[in-house]
Amino acid sequence: MVPEIIIPEGTALFQSLKRAAMTRKLVFLAGIPGVGKSLYVQQLVLLAQKSGRTVHLFQYDVTRTAFENHPLGLQKYPEVDGVTHPMIRRAVGVWARRGVLEWLQTYADERHILIGEVPLIGSRLIELMQIINDEVESVLAGPQTLFMIPVPSNRIRDKIVAQRAISMEKPRHKKEEKDAPINVLQMVWADAHQLAVKLGLTQPLGKNVVDMPYDPAVYAAVYEYLCQNRQVETLHVDLDLKPTGSVYDLTDIASEPKAKPDEVKQIIEELETNYSLSEIAAAAEQWYEIRN
Repeated sequence: MVPEIIIPEGTALFQSLKRAAMTRKLVFLAGIPGVGKSLYVQQLVLLAQKSGRTVHLFQYDVTRTAFENHPLGLQKYPEVDGVTHPMIRRAVGVWARRGVLEWLQTYADERHILIGEVPLIGSRLIELMQIINDEVESVLAGPQTLFMIPVPSNRIRDKIVAQRAISMEKPRHKKEEKDAPINVLQMVWADAHQLAVKLGLTQPLGKNVVDMPYDPAVYAAVYEYLCQNRQVETLHVDLDLKPTGSVYDLTDIASEPKAKPDEVKQIIEELETNYSLSEIAAAAEQWYEIRN
C-alpha cells in the first residue's frame, strides 16, 4: 500500500517533523519500543521526499542483523532468550559512528538526508550519544543532526500497545512480525522507569514489573538525560493517527547503511583484543553512563 502523510498540517507535531525533514542532514527518533517511532520515521521520510530530498534509512534492526548473522556472531555471540549478546550490541555501536561518518562522506550533497531509529536503552546504539574524540562527533553534536524523542500521552500509549497486539496477530508487513511483543514493551518501559529511579529522576513505586504504569513525564526525563550531549527535540503526542497501511510501508529509499562482512570481522576482533567478555558485559550493564 502506498503510504500517506497522515499528521494534520496545523499541528505542532507536523511542523516539527516537517522542519526537521527540510533542514537537517541527520534525524534520529530515540525511544523505547511502543512509542510510535516507526510511524514518525515513515512520516519524516514522506515529508522529506515531498520536499525533494533523497532519503536513506538507518535502523538498529538492520545494522544489528549484519553482526548477528555473520559467522563470528553466529558461532560466538548468539542471541539468548531473545536478547542480543553484549558483544554484538557494543560492536554495532562502534560501527554506527563509523557508518554515519562514511555515509556523510559519500552523500555530502545537502539533498541527501539520513533518517533513523535509535533505541538507546540497554546499550542499543548508545555510542551515538557519547562524546568521543573522533571525526563524526562534531556532526552528531552539531546543528546538522537532530534527535527527536516521541513521548505519547497515556491515552496514545494505550492505543499504540493495543495496535501492536493487532499487528502481531495479523502482520501487514514482514517487519511487523519482528516487532517487540506486548510483554517486551512492558518490560522495556519498566527498565526505563528503573533507570529513572537510579538517576534520581523519579521515586520508586514498589510495583511489580507487569503493574508498572507508563508515565510520560518520567519517560521524557530519561530520554532527555540520554540525549544530553546532542541537539534534541521532545515531541509530546496526543494525536489519534491511523496509518492507511503498515508503518513500515515506504518507497524510494536510496540506501540502508549496514556493516560489511569485513567490517563486522574487524570490529569484533578489535573488541576481543582490547576487552575481556566480562568488561564488555560490565559496560553493557552501565550503558546509561553518558560520557561528558
